Amino acid sequence: MIRMDSISNQLVFNTVRLVAHQPNGHENFGTGFIVAIGDGESTIPLIVTCSHCLSGAISVSLTCVSANKDGTPDLGNVQTWTLDKSLLQLVAPHASLDVVAIPFGPIANQAHAAGKPIFHRQLIASNFVSEEEREKLTALESVVFVGYPLGLYDSKNALPLLRVGSTASPIWSYFEQEPKFLIDAEVFPGSSGSPVFILNEGAYSTPEGLSVGIRFHLVGMITQSLNTSGHAGQHVGLGAVLHANPIREYLLAAAKHLSLHGA
Repeated sequence: MIRMDSISNQLVFNTVRLVAHQPNGHENFGTGFIVAIGDGESTIPLIVTCSHCLSGAISVSLTCVSANKDGTPDLGNVQTWTLDKSLLQLVAPHASLDVVAIPFGPIANQAHAAGKPIFHRQLIASNFVSEEEREKLTALESVVFVGYPLGLYDSKNALPLLRVGSTASPIWSYFEQEPKFLIDAEVFPGSSGSPVFILNEGAYSTPEGLSVGIRFHLVGMITQSLNTSGHAGQHVGLGAVLHANPIREYLLAAAKHLSLHGA
């Protein structure tokens, strides 16, 4: 029996592997994660990813884990759903940031109606790091990100890869005056759209000293690999992360749009 009281165990069921099918037959890999967001009275589940992951795609396939009748994950029972443009275009990408949402409700409802419900765990608005919490973070923090680098995953069980790194620029700052920060981690194609977390289970340091307990925040989403610089292709091993707050604001607007249009 999988312990679902573990946050890290839940995180492997929060993401979906995305394959964007291009008109020329090429496939682009990406990561999406599930967020339920709304106005407090109702919530709409959305798959969040980078808009560049879906750019030009004629369809997108997502892979996920099936659920048993008792609501537990049915490991080894993998299902893939192919989404056409009609669903992909229900929500417009952000006008200037590399983020887009896909409605997850129609997918989950269709899977349930077909007798093969999807097992998933979704983030909620309170999991996004608040401005007050962000200001309390130190310049050097350990981070966890979840996804499918180079499309790699446990294909038998449809489970993603969990990876760790550290902040290379402070989360409490906007790097180069853009709503992003950098992480010191090997980021590859396929990791775009990966949610980035601060996850401490046990003891962790704060500006006030050592704390004991659980600290869990979604702090952003990977949008870009900076593995090479412009200086003779030198390897730097960095990734760019879009801050959580603009993602949350975009998702609130997306949920409102879907609610108004009955989607």
